Amino acid sequence: DRGDIQITEAKAPLPKMDIQTRNGDLTLTLPEGAPFELDGHTGAGEVQNDYGSPLETKNDGRSATVKGRTGNGPQLTLVTDRGTLSIKKK
Repeated sequence: DRGDIQITEAKAPLPKMDIQTRNGDLTLTLPEGAPFELDGHTGAGEVQNDYGSPLETKNDGRSATVKGRTGNGPQLTLVTDRGTLSIKKK
């Protein structure tokens, strides 16, 4: 429920992920070139996206979303009610 979550995947193929926290930052670091489909949401926070255009980031007042795909890979779902959502390349 509370606390930051940091996940680093070192190599592809990636597993399917469903990651949630109520109060805390979520940081997901993925290998460059790994295929995946991402659906992320923060209710009160911002999105930091190192992947650029394959992932579309939208800010709506206090909330933000990031969605998109980088190929035919597993579904990655990230949700935090309050906190920053970061998608990084390794």
